[in-house]
Amino acid sequence: MVNLGFLLFSAVLSCLTTVPGLIHHFGYEGRDEHIQCSYPLGYEGYEKYLCKNNCGNNDVLISTLQKNTTKYRTYDEKRKRVFIAIISKLHLNDAGKFWCGVTRPGTDIYTEVKLCCQTVSKTQSIEEGSVTISCPYDSQSANNLKYLCRGNRPSVCLKQAVITSNSPQEGRFRLTDDRKSRIFTVTISRLTLKDSGLYLCGVKRTSDYDLFSAVELDVKGKPTLGDYRIFFFYHLKKLSDAATSILQSLEGFLWFANFPLFYLKASELITECFKFNTIKPQDISLK
Repeated sequence: MVNLGFLLFSAVLSCLTTVPGLIHHFGYEGRDEHIQCSYPLGYEGYEKYLCKNNCGNNDVLISTLQKNTTKYRTYDEKRKRVFIAIISKLHLNDAGKFWCGVTRPGTDIYTEVKLCCQTVSKTQSIEEGSVTISCPYDSQSANNLKYLCRGNRPSVCLKQAVITSNSPQEGRFRLTDDRKSRIFTVTISRLTLKDSGLYLCGVKRTSDYDLFSAVELDVKGKPTLGDYRIFFFYHLKKLSDAATSILQSLEGFLWFANFPLFYLKASELITECFKFNTIKPQDISLK
């Protein structure tokens, strides 16, 4: 492998014309990131690798001739001529410049990869309800196009956008842009379980890559009658325990002499309720 410091100085980088140029990836903290790099016809049997920095021998993270590790894995899809490197459980310090390399006599073939790592904000709602996703942006982007898409692929996000600021109402989706606070919001109504997943907020920029932030939406199933019954009897049990504690602390007072009878009747009533609903207090828990 040849040190890229020399390659950048020389004209040998013309070999990059045989493969895609800069590949831009947005990864998200805690998730795996699949980096895909195509290579020219005829190099199916050659070693491929992923490296950082100047791509010297000490900068190689993983190659197709090495065993996979818990952090890095590789696949070589020879029919498609695509080398895939997987970085597991991204951290913010994984961000930076990578290179996909193909070992060959003379100068290796390189494809530059820029990886940005971001945190993912999370939000929840329930089936048939609604949710509002908030997307902040910088002051320079106030007049720029805003959009929202599903998935984690920034390169196709605008093409696959479910809504944009040019058309702020699309079916169940509504986009509102508050330029004063520099936040645009997307409200999704009549939620279904299939709406769960990762969404990207995008802001179009002409001089650089679009600005993205990620939101993970978790849509819970609509509560059933059984859920409400469990909720009710859970809190009824809590109320019973609280009443027991109070009565026990006051049982020494003479003017509470008639309360034991009341407490006995209340306890019997609660016990019968649990029998009727076949719910045991110890089986009840709320997440």
